[in-house]
Amino acid sequence: MTDWPAANRRARILKQHIDSSSKSTAMLGINVAGSNDPVVNRFNRLQMQQLTVAFWGPDFTPSDLQALDVDGLDPESGVLLYEDADSDSVFNSEFGSDAPVPLRNLVWRPEPEPVDLDGDGNADDIDGDGDVDSKDRAWVLRLRPKLAWSVPDTDAGGPRYTTPIRDTMLKSDEPVLAKALPVDKDAVKSPRAVTRREEGADKAAPALVEEVDGEAYWAKRPVHIHKDEVKAAADAAAAQTKAVPQAGSSGDDLFVVVRTSKTIGRLEPFKVFIPMTLPGRPVQDQQAGIQFTPSNIVSPQALTKLHPEEDPIEGWYYHEMMESSISCEVIDFTGSGQSIFLDGTPVPALGIDASTNRPDLTKAQGTDGLGGPQSFVVAGAVWDSCLLFKS
Repeated sequence: MTDWPAANRRARILKQHIDSSSKSTAMLGINVAGSNDPVVNRFNRLQMQQLTVAFWGPDFTPSDLQALDVDGLDPESGVLLYEDADSDSVFNSEFGSDAPVPLRNLVWRPEPEPVDLDGDGNADDIDGDGDVDSKDRAWVLRLRPKLAWSVPDTDAGGPRYTTPIRDTMLKSDEPVLAKALPVDKDAVKSPRAVTRREEGADKAAPALVEEVDGEAYWAKRPVHIHKDEVKAAADAAAAQTKAVPQAGSSGDDLFVVVRTSKTIGRLEPFKVFIPMTLPGRPVQDQQAGIQFTPSNIVSPQALTKLHPEEDPIEGWYYHEMMESSISCEVIDFTGSGQSIFLDGTPVPALGIDASTNRPDLTKAQGTDGLGGPQSFVVAGAVWDSCLLFKS
């Protein structure tokens, strides 16, 4: 360890990097669940209509990502919305069955815009310098499924449905049978609850009813649902065209996935997040976040990103930044029919195409330079650090 400079052996934050011309890389995971109530799902199943995401970085522009597929289906698209079709809570488009959600009109806006993170309607400081200015503007994308995306009923386990029996859950293939529930009379003092068994005049499936001493509205209970109705609701839900099962998974159900372009700048940091509102737009178009039908208000706290790797400390500016590597491609020049001869002319085998993609940071340039051991000399240029260049 003494051979290492102190700056290189002290504790430091590890950064995640992404290559230029990258493979599909998930930058956001979204864990969402609706209602496990068959009555609710029969008439008001929760569906996602729109997801708004924002991309920001000190030098980020849409050209840092691959061109967008307007339909959100092309695996080469710079941004896609994937669903966790195999319910393993992990994004995997190559070896798993995760698949893109078809979108409509996936296009960038002409300019970046101010974004609001906490829902107060005012633009927020995104770069962490304490000021709200043009440097805080982000590139916003609306991800709109072509067909409303049905939210999973539960967050874990197989398909399950509530029944008329209080505190009872049944799997979809189990019959609904009424049975007496134990009552702890010592724990229940007021109102006094007594469980009894009732059968309708038509001898239909029995149900449990509670007799309550106290206010009349204490005795009100949801309408009883019979076995055939529960089964019909389950069959209707199962018939919906949807890759993600109604049970969802215990982890993320959706992923915002990116692919970088060849021209992304070297060591360029950027991030993706979900803004609450877009203050620079007309009032009717300011709502961002995640929008559902039936209409549900999502709290700003629900859109706050979690950082599992940094749980012991509070998340801050650089924790959520993805940093690009130096753009480099190795090109194969070999092919069939080629030969190499002893003492013959040089034959190219590999080509290396590398670039910082940062012309604004060019230290010096020219046509005359002299290479030497661990050095490269250009007349009139002085530098004291390594420099990658492209001729």
